[in-house]
Amino acid sequence: MSNFLNAFIRSIIEAVTEFLPVSSTGHLFLFSEYFPFTGLGEKSVSYEDLFDIFIQSGAIFSVLILYFRFLAGEVNGAILYLL
Repeated sequence: MSNFLNAFIRSIIEAVTEFLPVSSTGHLFLFSEYFPFTGLGEKSVSYEDLFDIFIQSGAIFSVLILYFRFLAGEVNGAILYLL
């Protein structure tokens, strides 16, 4: 499997499992055990970890952007309550 296809499939796995009640990290871990990136030599494991963190941070940022107004309102309410 080419590295491009591998990255694309990992991204799809992350997108689908992020909002389901299953572990997206666990699914990425299982996929990388059976289908690692190829042709990277010693850097393969480090690259896989970095790539998985990168695509998971994208999902986290999308949730933060989606719920920004709600989270900002909650923070403002907590600050006003403490004052």
